Amino acid sequence: MEYYSNNYNQVRNNYVRTNANTIYFFGANGDAVKGIRNYDNGKMEYYGNNYNQVRNNYVRTNANTIYFFGANGDAVKGLRYYGSHPYQVEYYGNNYNQLRNTSIRVNGKKYDFGGNGDLIIAKKPVYFSQLDSRWSNHRFNDYSMGQAGCVPTSIAMVLNGSYGINVNPDDVKTVMNNLSQSSFGATGRDLINTITAYGRKVEQINTVERTANLLQQGVPVIFFVNVAGGIGHALTTYGYSNGATEVLDPYNRCYYNGWYDVSALSNNLSRDSSDWNAGRPVFAIM
Repeated sequence: MEYYSNNYNQVRNNYVRTNANTIYFFGANGDAVKGIRNYDNGKMEYYGNNYNQVRNNYVRTNANTIYFFGANGDAVKGLRYYGSHPYQVEYYGNNYNQLRNTSIRVNGKKYDFGGNGDLIIAKKPVYFSQLDSRWSNHRFNDYSMGQAGCVPTSIAMVLNGSYGINVNPDDVKTVMNNLSQSSFGATGRDLINTITAYGRKVEQINTVERTANLLQQGVPVIFFVNVAGGIGHALTTYGYSNGATEVLDPYNRCYYNGWYDVSALSNNLSRDSSDWNAGRPVFAIM
C-alpha cells in the first residue's frame, strides 16, 4: 500500500490519518509499514496486517512477548495502571515486553507479577483447622466450630496470611456470630458481611475463567463445595498452575489436601440453597 496526497505527491517517511481511528506510516520507499517500527531514539510503534497503527491495545508477537501500545501509539514502559482494582497493574521492561511470573523493585518497592501479567496483591493464606482444640468446642451459631466452623476458619486463613490481619478462627467466629442469621454454619451472605466488617472487599465470581484469572493474580478464593454426599463445606484456595489451585481444607485437610483442578472444584459446588443466597458460592477476597 502507498498513499498519494491531494497534490498527487507520494507520501514518504510520514504519517497519514484517514479517520479518527486509522493511522498509517509510510516508509522511505513509500510503502506502508507493517509490524514493529522503532524510531526516535528507542521509541516503538506497531502496525497491524491492515497497516493501521495499534493504539490502546495489546500485541503479542510470540508466546513470551507482549507489548501494550498507548493512546499515542507508543509502546508503554514501566508500571501501567489500567483499572479500579488494586491488582490491575502491569509492568513493561526497557525492551517494552510485559513482565510475567517475576518480581521487580521500583523505587525500593517490590512488585510481584503473576502468569497473566497482573500484580499479585496477596500472600499465601496461613493454614488453620476448625478442629484445633483451641476453638473446636467453642459455640458457633447453634453448633460448634468443629462441627460447622469451616467458613470463619477459611476467612481467618485469608485475613491472617494474605492480608496481615492478626486474627484466628475464634476471632472471626465471634464477629460472624453477631452478623449471621444461620443455625448451622454460615451462608454466602454471612461471608460477605464478615469480610466487609474487616475492611476487605469480596467479589462473587460467576465463571471458571474469572476464577482462574483472579487466582493467577494472587487473589485468595473461597469455594463452598459439596462433600460427604451432600454437605456444604468452605475451602480456601490460592495460586494457579496448569489449571489447578492449592486447596486449604479447614476440616484438617480431610476432604482436600494439595492441588486440584479449578474446573473440577467449580463443578462440585455446594448443593445447600442457603450457600447460594449471595449468588454462586465462589468468592474472591481482596
